[in-house]
Amino acid sequence: MWQFDESAAQFPPPRSEEPAELRRAIVEELADHLSCALRREQLAGGQQEIHSARQRVLARFGDPAAIARRLWWDALWEKIMLQRIVTTACVVLAAVSCLALLLTWQSLTSWQTNSERQAREQRELFEKLLEQSDKQAQANADSLRELQALAAGHMGPVEWNPVELRFVAGAVDGPPVEGMSVYMTMTGDEVKIPPLRGVSDIQGIVRFKQVHYGTYSLQVGSPTKERMEEQFVLQPGESPTHTVVCPSRPEPTILAVRVVWPEELNERGLWLAFHEQAVVRPLNDRFWKSNSHLFSNDTPSSYVLVEPNGLAHSIGQRDFTVQSGGSYWRTADNRTRGRSSPSTAVLAQPLTESPTTILWPDPTYIIYQKVSVLLPALDEHLEKRMRGIMGERGSKAFLAMQLTLADWDYRIEQGVDGAPGTLWLTPTPEAIELVKQGLAEFDALMAGDAEEQGDAGAEAAADAPTAAE
Repeated sequence: MWQFDESAAQFPPPRSEEPAELRRAIVEELADHLSCALRREQLAGGQQEIHSARQRVLARFGDPAAIARRLWWDALWEKIMLQRIVTTACVVLAAVSCLALLLTWQSLTSWQTNSERQAREQRELFEKLLEQSDKQAQANADSLRELQALAAGHMGPVEWNPVELRFVAGAVDGPPVEGMSVYMTMTGDEVKIPPLRGVSDIQGIVRFKQVHYGTYSLQVGSPTKERMEEQFVLQPGESPTHTVVCPSRPEPTILAVRVVWPEELNERGLWLAFHEQAVVRPLNDRFWKSNSHLFSNDTPSSYVLVEPNGLAHSIGQRDFTVQSGGSYWRTADNRTRGRSSPSTAVLAQPLTESPTTILWPDPTYIIYQKVSVLLPALDEHLEKRMRGIMGERGSKAFLAMQLTLADWDYRIEQGVDGAPGTLWLTPTPEAIELVKQGLAEFDALMAGDAEEQGDAGAEAAADAPTAAE
Protein backbone atom coordinates (compact mmCIF):
# COMPACT_ATOMS: atom_id res chain seq x y z
CA MET A 1 0.00 0.00 0.00
CA TRP A 2 1.13 3.58 -0.67
CA GLN A 3 1.04 5.68 2.55
CA PHE A 4 -0.23 9.11 1.48
CA ASP A 5 -2.54 11.19 3.72
CA GLU A 6 -3.74 14.77 4.13
CA SER A 7 -0.71 15.74 6.21
CA ALA A 8 1.63 14.54 3.43
CA ALA A 9 -0.34 16.55 0.87
CA GLN A 10 0.63 19.83 2.64
CA PHE A 11 -2.60 21.64 1.78
CA PRO A 12 -3.01 25.37 2.42
CA PRO A 13 -4.91 26.44 5.57
CA PRO A 14 -8.62 25.52 5.49
CA ARG A 15 -11.07 27.99 4.03
CA SER A 16 -14.65 28.53 5.09
CA GLU A 17 -16.03 27.91 1.61
CA GLU A 18 -14.06 24.65 1.17
CA PRO A 19 -16.22 21.45 0.97
CA ALA A 20 -15.67 19.15 3.94
CA GLU A 21 -14.75 16.08 1.84
CA LEU A 22 -12.56 17.83 -0.76
CA ARG A 23 -9.14 17.16 0.77
CA ARG A 24 -9.95 13.56 1.64
CA ALA A 25 -11.26 12.90 -1.89
CA ILE A 26 -8.09 14.36 -3.46
CA VAL A 27 -5.83 12.31 -1.18
CA GLU A 28 -7.77 9.08 -1.79
CA GLU A 29 -7.71 9.59 -5.57
CA LEU A 30 -3.94 10.33 -5.63
CA ALA A 31 -3.23 7.42 -3.27
CA ASP A 32 -5.21 5.11 -5.56
CA HIS A 33 -3.29 6.25 -8.67
CA LEU A 34 0.05 5.94 -6.86
CA SER A 35 -0.82 2.44 -5.60
CA CYS A 36 -1.85 1.32 -9.10
CA ALA A 37 1.35 2.75 -10.61
CA LEU A 38 3.47 1.08 -7.89
CA ARG A 39 1.75 -2.25 -8.51
CA ARG A 40 2.42 -2.01 -12.27
CA GLU A 41 6.09 -1.24 -11.61
CA GLN A 42 6.37 -4.28 -9.32
CA LEU A 43 4.65 -6.52 -11.87
CA ALA A 44 6.77 -5.19 -14.75
CA GLY A 45 10.06 -5.30 -12.87
CA GLY A 46 9.65 -8.68 -11.19
CA GLN A 47 11.27 -9.20 -7.78
CA GLN A 48 12.60 -5.71 -7.26
CA GLU A 49 12.93 -3.52 -4.16
CA ILE A 50 9.88 -1.50 -3.21
CA HIS A 51 12.08 1.61 -2.78
CA SER A 52 13.31 1.60 -6.40
CA ALA A 53 9.77 1.00 -7.64
CA ARG A 54 8.54 3.97 -5.61
CA GLN A 55 11.32 6.18 -6.98
CA ARG A 56 10.38 5.34 -10.59
CA VAL A 57 6.70 5.98 -9.85
CA LEU A 58 7.52 9.41 -8.37
CA ALA A 59 9.87 10.21 -11.26
CA ARG A 60 7.06 9.76 -13.76
CA PHE A 61 4.13 10.89 -11.60
CA GLY A 62 5.73 14.00 -10.02
CA ASP A 63 5.53 15.36 -6.48
CA PRO A 64 2.21 14.08 -4.99
CA ALA A 65 2.04 16.99 -2.55
CA ALA A 66 2.36 19.54 -5.39
CA ILE A 67 -0.28 17.71 -7.43
CA ALA A 68 -2.61 17.59 -4.40
CA ARG A 69 -2.24 21.34 -3.85
CA ARG A 70 -2.85 21.98 -7.55
CA LEU A 71 -6.02 19.87 -7.52
CA TRP A 72 -7.17 21.72 -4.36
CA TRP A 73 -6.57 25.08 -6.05
CA ASP A 74 -8.39 23.97 -9.23
CA ALA A 75 -11.41 22.85 -7.17
CA LEU A 76 -11.65 26.17 -5.22
CA TRP A 77 -10.44 28.54 -7.96
CA GLU A 78 -13.88 29.83 -8.92
CA LYS A 79 -14.94 30.44 -5.31
CA ILE A 80 -11.68 32.19 -4.39
CA MET A 81 -11.78 34.38 -7.51
CA LEU A 82 -15.45 35.14 -6.84
CA GLN A 83 -14.59 36.34 -3.33
CA ARG A 84 -11.78 38.48 -4.69
CA ILE A 85 -14.08 40.07 -7.25
CA VAL A 86 -16.69 40.84 -4.59
CA THR A 87 -14.06 42.26 -2.25
CA THR A 88 -12.61 44.43 -5.00
CA ALA A 89 -16.07 45.71 -5.93
CA CYS A 90 -16.79 46.58 -2.30
CA VAL A 91 -13.47 48.40 -1.95
CA VAL A 92 -14.13 50.39 -5.12
CA LEU A 93 -17.63 51.23 -3.94
CA ALA A 94 -16.31 52.36 -0.53
CA ALA A 95 -13.63 54.47 -2.19
CA VAL A 96 -16.23 56.12 -4.43
CA SER A 97 -18.46 56.84 -1.45
CA CYS A 98 -15.60 58.27 0.58
CA LEU A 99 -14.55 60.43 -2.32
CA ALA A 100 -18.08 61.70 -2.72
CA LEU A 101 -18.35 62.49 0.98
CA LEU A 102 -15.00 64.28 0.89
CA LEU A 103 -16.04 66.43 -2.05
CA THR A 104 -19.30 67.25 -0.35
CA TRP A 105 -17.57 68.19 2.88
CA GLN A 106 -15.15 70.46 1.05
CA SER A 107 -18.00 72.13 -0.81
CA LEU A 108 -19.95 72.70 2.37
CA THR A 109 -16.96 74.20 4.19
CA SER A 110 -16.03 76.52 1.31
CA TRP A 111 -19.58 77.65 0.61
CA GLN A 112 -20.90 78.03 4.12
CA THR A 113 -21.05 81.84 3.65
CA ASN A 114 -23.12 81.53 0.52
CA SER A 115 -26.85 81.85 0.28
CA GLU A 116 -29.45 79.23 1.24
CA ARG A 117 -29.86 78.53 -2.45
CA GLN A 118 -26.28 77.31 -2.68
CA ALA A 119 -26.80 75.20 0.45
CA ARG A 120 -29.86 73.56 -1.08
CA GLU A 121 -27.89 72.82 -4.24
CA GLN A 122 -25.19 71.15 -2.22
CA ARG A 123 -27.77 69.10 -0.34
CA GLU A 124 -29.38 68.05 -3.61
CA LEU A 125 -26.01 67.07 -4.97
CA PHE A 126 -25.30 65.01 -1.84
CA GLU A 127 -28.65 63.24 -2.11
CA LYS A 128 -27.97 62.41 -5.77
CA LEU A 129 -24.60 60.90 -4.90
CA LEU A 130 -26.20 58.78 -2.19
CA GLU A 131 -28.84 57.59 -4.63
CA GLN A 132 -26.18 56.63 -7.16
CA SER A 133 -24.30 54.76 -4.45
CA ASP A 134 -27.45 52.80 -3.56
CA LYS A 135 -28.01 51.91 -7.20
CA GLN A 136 -24.39 50.79 -7.57
CA ALA A 137 -24.66 48.68 -4.44
CA GLN A 138 -27.84 47.04 -5.77
CA ALA A 139 -26.15 46.37 -9.12
CA ASN A 140 -23.15 44.82 -7.35
CA ALA A 141 -25.48 42.60 -5.29
CA ASP A 142 -27.23 41.43 -8.48
CA SER A 143 -23.88 40.68 -10.13
CA LEU A 144 -22.82 38.72 -7.05
CA ARG A 145 -25.94 36.54 -7.21
CA GLU A 146 -25.37 35.87 -10.91
CA LEU A 147 -21.73 34.84 -10.30
CA GLN A 148 -22.78 32.54 -7.44
CA ALA A 149 -25.40 30.87 -9.64
CA LEU A 150 -22.84 30.44 -12.44
CA ALA A 151 -20.30 28.95 -10.03
CA ALA A 152 -22.92 26.54 -8.63
CA GLY A 153 -23.46 25.11 -12.12
CA HIS A 154 -19.75 24.62 -12.81
CA MET A 155 -18.29 23.26 -9.60
CA GLY A 156 -16.39 20.39 -11.24
CA PRO A 157 -14.15 20.33 -14.34
CA VAL A 158 -15.86 18.87 -17.42
CA GLU A 159 -12.77 16.90 -18.45
CA TRP A 160 -13.15 14.44 -15.54
CA ASN A 161 -16.50 12.89 -14.70
CA PRO A 162 -17.84 9.85 -12.83
CA VAL A 163 -18.73 6.71 -14.81
CA GLU A 164 -20.92 3.84 -13.65
CA LEU A 165 -20.93 0.37 -15.19
CA ARG A 166 -23.97 -1.81 -14.47
CA PHE A 167 -23.89 -5.58 -15.09
CA VAL A 168 -27.16 -7.48 -15.45
CA ALA A 169 -28.02 -11.06 -16.41
CA GLY A 170 -29.85 -12.04 -19.59
CA ALA A 171 -31.56 -8.73 -20.44
CA VAL A 172 -31.28 -4.99 -19.80
CA ASP A 173 -33.83 -5.25 -16.96
CA GLY A 174 -32.31 -8.47 -15.61
CA PRO A 175 -30.95 -9.08 -12.10
CA PRO A 176 -27.51 -7.71 -11.12
CA VAL A 177 -24.38 -9.82 -11.63
CA GLU A 178 -21.67 -9.83 -8.96
CA GLY A 179 -17.99 -10.56 -9.58
CA MET A 180 -17.62 -9.21 -13.15
CA SER A 181 -14.06 -7.93 -13.62
CA VAL A 182 -13.49 -4.70 -15.57
CA TYR A 183 -10.35 -3.40 -17.27
CA MET A 184 -10.85 -0.07 -19.06
CA THR A 185 -8.04 1.66 -20.99
CA MET A 186 -8.04 4.79 -23.13
CA THR A 187 -7.19 4.10 -26.78
CA GLY A 188 -4.48 6.12 -28.52
CA ASP A 189 -1.11 7.43 -27.31
CA GLU A 190 -1.89 11.15 -27.16
CA VAL A 191 -3.18 10.99 -23.55
CA LYS A 192 -1.39 8.98 -20.87
CA ILE A 193 -4.29 7.90 -18.67
CA PRO A 194 -3.70 4.95 -16.32
CA PRO A 195 -6.02 1.96 -16.87
CA LEU A 196 -9.06 1.57 -14.64
CA ARG A 197 -9.86 -1.72 -12.89
CA GLY A 198 -12.81 -2.88 -10.84
CA VAL A 199 -15.08 -5.76 -9.85
CA SER A 200 -18.87 -5.49 -9.73
CA ASP A 201 -20.42 -5.51 -6.25
CA ILE A 202 -23.52 -7.32 -5.07
CA GLN A 203 -25.63 -4.72 -6.89
CA GLY A 204 -23.75 -5.42 -10.15
CA ILE A 205 -22.15 -1.93 -10.11
CA VAL A 206 -18.62 -0.72 -10.81
CA ARG A 207 -18.08 3.01 -10.22
CA PHE A 208 -15.12 5.13 -11.28
CA LYS A 209 -15.17 8.56 -9.61
CA GLN A 210 -13.03 10.46 -12.11
CA VAL A 211 -12.73 9.39 -15.77
CA HIS A 212 -11.24 11.62 -18.49
CA TYR A 213 -13.36 11.95 -21.61
CA GLY A 214 -12.25 9.96 -24.66
CA THR A 215 -12.54 6.55 -26.33
CA TYR A 216 -11.93 3.54 -24.10
CA SER A 217 -11.42 -0.16 -24.67
CA LEU A 218 -13.69 -1.93 -22.20
CA GLN A 219 -12.66 -5.52 -21.37
CA VAL A 220 -15.04 -7.56 -19.23
CA GLY A 221 -14.42 -10.98 -17.71
CA SER A 222 -16.97 -13.21 -15.98
CA PRO A 223 -16.40 -15.59 -13.06
CA THR A 224 -17.13 -18.45 -15.52
CA LYS A 225 -14.10 -17.57 -17.71
CA GLU A 226 -15.98 -15.80 -20.48
CA ARG A 227 -14.73 -12.48 -21.84
CA MET A 228 -16.02 -9.60 -23.96
CA GLU A 229 -14.37 -6.48 -25.36
CA GLU A 230 -16.00 -3.34 -26.81
CA GLN A 231 -15.35 0.34 -27.45
CA PHE A 232 -16.74 2.83 -24.93
CA VAL A 233 -16.92 6.58 -25.73
CA LEU A 234 -17.17 9.16 -22.93
CA GLN A 235 -18.12 12.69 -23.99
CA PRO A 236 -16.90 15.82 -22.11
CA GLY A 237 -19.18 16.64 -19.20
CA GLU A 238 -21.02 13.31 -19.50
CA SER A 239 -21.60 11.09 -16.44
CA PRO A 240 -23.20 7.98 -17.97
CA THR A 241 -24.41 4.66 -16.60
CA HIS A 242 -23.28 2.00 -19.10
CA THR A 243 -25.23 -1.28 -18.94
CA VAL A 244 -23.60 -4.58 -19.94
CA VAL A 245 -25.87 -7.61 -20.39
CA CYS A 246 -24.03 -10.75 -19.22
CA PRO A 247 -24.64 -14.31 -20.43
CA SER A 248 -25.90 -17.13 -18.27
CA ARG A 249 -23.54 -19.73 -16.83
CA PRO A 250 -22.18 -21.82 -19.75
CA GLU A 251 -22.91 -25.53 -20.04
CA PRO A 252 -20.03 -27.17 -21.95
CA THR A 253 -20.98 -30.13 -24.11
CA ILE A 254 -18.99 -32.81 -25.94
CA LEU A 255 -19.61 -32.78 -29.70
CA ALA A 256 -18.55 -34.62 -32.82
CA VAL A 257 -18.35 -32.61 -36.05
CA ARG A 258 -20.04 -33.57 -39.31
CA VAL A 259 -19.97 -31.64 -42.61
CA VAL A 260 -22.82 -32.20 -45.07
CA TRP A 261 -21.38 -31.63 -48.57
CA PRO A 262 -23.56 -32.00 -51.69
CA GLU A 263 -22.98 -35.07 -53.84
CA GLU A 264 -21.03 -33.21 -56.56
CA LEU A 265 -18.47 -31.97 -54.01
CA ASN A 266 -18.05 -35.20 -52.04
CA GLU A 267 -15.66 -36.65 -54.64
CA ARG A 268 -13.25 -33.71 -54.31
CA GLY A 269 -12.23 -34.75 -50.79
CA LEU A 270 -12.66 -31.34 -49.20
CA TRP A 271 -11.45 -30.77 -45.64
CA LEU A 272 -12.66 -28.08 -43.20
CA ALA A 273 -10.88 -26.02 -40.52
CA PHE A 274 -11.98 -23.29 -38.09
CA HIS A 275 -10.16 -21.46 -35.29
CA GLU A 276 -11.27 -21.14 -31.68
CA GLN A 277 -11.49 -17.33 -32.11
CA ALA A 278 -14.33 -17.94 -34.58
CA VAL A 279 -16.50 -19.49 -31.86
CA VAL A 280 -18.49 -16.83 -29.95
CA ARG A 281 -21.68 -16.37 -27.94
CA PRO A 282 -23.87 -13.51 -29.31
CA LEU A 283 -25.82 -11.52 -26.71
CA ASN A 284 -27.33 -8.03 -26.92
CA ASP A 285 -25.20 -6.97 -29.94
CA ARG A 286 -22.01 -8.15 -28.25
CA PHE A 287 -19.86 -11.26 -28.64
CA TRP A 288 -18.56 -13.26 -25.68
CA LYS A 289 -15.68 -15.73 -25.96
CA SER A 290 -14.60 -18.58 -23.73
CA ASN A 291 -11.25 -18.58 -21.91
CA SER A 292 -11.41 -22.28 -21.12
CA HIS A 293 -9.89 -25.03 -23.30
CA LEU A 294 -12.30 -24.79 -26.20
CA PHE A 295 -11.64 -27.89 -28.26
CA SER A 296 -10.04 -30.26 -25.78
CA ASN A 297 -10.48 -31.29 -22.16
CA ASP A 298 -6.78 -32.01 -21.67
CA THR A 299 -4.61 -29.60 -23.65
CA PRO A 300 -5.22 -26.19 -25.26
CA SER A 301 -6.04 -26.36 -28.95
CA SER A 302 -6.49 -23.70 -31.60
CA TYR A 303 -8.02 -25.42 -34.64
CA VAL A 304 -10.56 -28.09 -35.44
CA LEU A 305 -9.62 -29.94 -38.66
CA VAL A 306 -12.43 -32.05 -40.18
CA GLU A 307 -11.75 -34.82 -42.68
CA PRO A 308 -13.99 -35.45 -45.72
CA ASN A 309 -15.67 -38.33 -43.86
CA GLY A 310 -16.54 -35.97 -40.96
CA LEU A 311 -13.91 -37.12 -38.47
CA ALA A 312 -12.60 -34.19 -36.43
CA HIS A 313 -9.08 -33.56 -35.10
CA SER A 314 -8.10 -31.03 -32.43
CA ILE A 315 -4.75 -29.40 -33.28
CA GLY A 316 -2.67 -26.48 -32.01
CA GLN A 317 -1.84 -23.11 -33.53
CA ARG A 318 1.78 -24.08 -34.27
CA ASP A 319 0.72 -27.27 -36.01
CA PHE A 320 -1.49 -25.60 -38.61
CA THR A 321 -0.91 -22.47 -40.70
CA VAL A 322 -3.22 -20.88 -43.28
CA GLN A 323 -1.48 -18.62 -45.82
CA SER A 324 -3.47 -15.81 -47.54
CA GLY A 325 -7.07 -16.94 -48.11
CA GLY A 326 -10.06 -15.01 -49.45
CA SER A 327 -13.21 -15.45 -51.47
CA TYR A 328 -11.57 -17.92 -53.86
CA TRP A 329 -8.36 -19.93 -54.12
CA ARG A 330 -5.96 -17.04 -53.65
CA THR A 331 -2.65 -16.80 -55.47
CA ALA A 332 0.84 -15.98 -54.20
CA ASP A 333 3.98 -15.07 -56.15
CA ASN A 334 6.13 -18.05 -57.07
CA ARG A 335 9.37 -16.44 -58.16
CA THR A 336 11.00 -19.70 -59.23
CA ARG A 337 8.35 -20.26 -61.91
CA GLY A 338 7.33 -16.67 -62.59
CA ARG A 339 3.63 -17.45 -62.23
CA SER A 340 0.95 -17.54 -59.54
CA SER A 341 0.21 -20.47 -57.24
CA PRO A 342 -2.75 -21.26 -54.97
CA SER A 343 -2.50 -20.20 -51.34
CA THR A 344 -1.65 -23.00 -48.95
CA ALA A 345 -2.37 -24.41 -45.51
CA VAL A 346 0.34 -26.58 -43.96
CA LEU A 347 -0.07 -29.14 -41.17
CA ALA A 348 3.29 -29.22 -39.40
CA GLN A 349 2.67 -32.49 -37.50
CA PRO A 350 0.85 -35.65 -38.60
CA LEU A 351 -2.78 -36.05 -37.55
CA THR A 352 -3.59 -38.34 -34.68
CA GLU A 353 -4.61 -41.80 -35.76
CA SER A 354 -8.03 -41.55 -34.12
CA PRO A 355 -10.41 -38.59 -34.44
CA THR A 356 -11.45 -36.63 -31.38
CA THR A 357 -14.58 -34.97 -30.10
CA ILE A 358 -14.49 -31.27 -29.22
CA LEU A 359 -15.52 -29.48 -26.04
CA TRP A 360 -18.13 -26.86 -27.05
CA PRO A 361 -18.44 -24.03 -24.46
CA ASP A 362 -22.25 -23.84 -24.58
CA PRO A 363 -25.04 -24.71 -27.08
CA THR A 364 -25.62 -20.97 -27.62
CA TYR A 365 -22.10 -20.50 -29.05
CA ILE A 366 -21.89 -20.10 -32.84
CA ILE A 367 -19.17 -20.02 -35.51
CA TYR A 368 -19.07 -16.35 -36.45
CA GLN A 369 -15.82 -15.64 -38.27
CA LYS A 370 -14.02 -17.35 -41.13
CA VAL A 371 -14.13 -21.07 -41.88
CA SER A 372 -11.40 -22.47 -44.15
CA VAL A 373 -12.21 -24.98 -46.90
CA LEU A 374 -9.15 -27.10 -47.70
CA LEU A 375 -8.23 -29.24 -50.71
CA PRO A 376 -5.33 -31.67 -50.11
CA ALA A 377 -2.37 -31.51 -52.50
CA LEU A 378 -3.23 -34.08 -55.14
CA ASP A 379 0.08 -35.20 -56.60
CA GLU A 380 3.82 -35.25 -55.95
CA HIS A 381 4.47 -32.21 -58.15
CA LEU A 382 1.89 -30.12 -56.31
CA GLU A 383 3.20 -31.31 -52.96
CA LYS A 384 6.69 -30.23 -54.04
CA ARG A 385 5.38 -26.82 -55.09
CA MET A 386 3.76 -26.37 -51.68
CA ARG A 387 7.05 -27.26 -49.99
CA GLY A 388 8.76 -24.67 -52.18
CA ILE A 389 6.39 -21.99 -50.91
CA MET A 390 6.15 -23.04 -47.26
CA GLY A 391 9.51 -24.75 -46.67
CA GLU A 392 10.10 -28.25 -45.34
CA ARG A 393 7.94 -27.77 -42.25
CA GLY A 394 4.90 -29.94 -42.65
CA SER A 395 3.78 -33.45 -43.20
CA LYS A 396 0.74 -32.49 -45.27
CA ALA A 397 -0.07 -29.52 -47.52
CA PHE A 398 -3.49 -28.13 -48.50
CA LEU A 399 -4.90 -25.52 -50.85
CA ALA A 400 -7.11 -23.11 -48.88
CA MET A 401 -10.08 -20.82 -49.38
CA GLN A 402 -12.17 -19.10 -46.69
CA LEU A 403 -15.92 -18.60 -46.21
CA THR A 404 -17.77 -16.66 -43.51
CA LEU A 405 -20.66 -17.73 -41.29
CA ALA A 406 -23.15 -16.29 -43.76
CA ASP A 407 -22.15 -19.14 -46.08
CA TRP A 408 -23.00 -21.91 -43.54
CA ASP A 409 -25.96 -23.42 -41.78
CA TYR A 410 -25.23 -25.21 -38.54
CA ARG A 411 -27.12 -26.92 -35.73
CA ILE A 412 -26.22 -28.79 -32.54
CA GLU A 413 -27.82 -32.16 -31.89
CA GLN A 414 -27.59 -33.14 -28.22
CA GLY A 415 -26.35 -36.63 -27.34
CA VAL A 416 -28.55 -39.27 -25.70
CA ASP A 417 -27.70 -41.12 -22.46
CA GLY A 418 -24.38 -39.33 -22.01
CA ALA A 419 -23.19 -39.91 -25.58
CA PRO A 420 -21.49 -37.00 -27.41
CA GLY A 421 -23.73 -34.72 -29.43
CA THR A 422 -23.13 -33.64 -33.03
CA LEU A 423 -22.29 -30.27 -34.60
CA TRP A 424 -23.76 -30.33 -38.13
CA LEU A 425 -22.26 -27.86 -40.64
CA THR A 426 -24.01 -27.48 -44.00
CA PRO A 427 -22.88 -25.05 -46.76
CA THR A 428 -25.60 -22.80 -48.15
CA PRO A 429 -26.25 -22.64 -51.93
CA GLU A 430 -24.17 -19.44 -52.05
CA ALA A 431 -21.26 -21.21 -50.37
CA ILE A 432 -21.57 -24.17 -52.74
CA GLU A 433 -21.36 -21.84 -55.77
CA LEU A 434 -18.27 -20.13 -54.32
CA VAL A 435 -16.58 -23.48 -53.74
CA LYS A 436 -17.46 -24.66 -57.27
CA GLN A 437 -16.08 -21.45 -58.76
CA GLY A 438 -12.92 -21.76 -56.71
CA LEU A 439 -12.43 -25.38 -57.76
CA ALA A 440 -12.95 -24.44 -61.41
CA GLU A 441 -10.24 -21.78 -61.13
CA PHE A 442 -7.96 -24.30 -59.43
CA ASP A 443 -8.58 -26.89 -62.17
CA ALA A 444 -7.82 -24.29 -64.82
CA LEU A 445 -4.60 -23.37 -63.01
CA MET A 446 -3.54 -27.01 -62.81
CA ALA A 447 -4.42 -27.59 -66.50
CA GLY A 448 -2.32 -24.58 -67.50
CA ASP A 449 0.54 -25.86 -65.38
CA ALA A 450 0.36 -29.29 -66.99
CA GLU A 451 0.28 -27.74 -70.48
CA GLU A 452 3.30 -25.61 -69.61
CA GLN A 453 5.19 -28.69 -68.44
CA GLY A 454 4.23 -30.51 -71.67
CA ASP A 455 5.53 -27.66 -73.79
CA ALA A 456 8.75 -27.61 -71.77
CA GLY A 457 9.17 -31.38 -72.32
CA ALA A 458 8.58 -31.05 -76.07
CA GLU A 459 11.17 -28.29 -76.33
CA ALA A 460 13.68 -30.41 -74.42
CA ALA A 461 13.04 -33.35 -76.74
CA ALA A 462 13.46 -31.12 -79.80
CA ASP A 463 16.76 -29.74 -78.48
CA ALA A 464 18.18 -33.16 -77.62
CA PRO A 465 19.54 -34.08 -81.15
CA THR A 466 21.15 -30.70 -81.49
CA ALA A 467 22.95 -31.20 -78.21
CA ALA A 468 24.15 -34.65 -79.35
CA GLU A 469 25.57 -33.24 -82.56
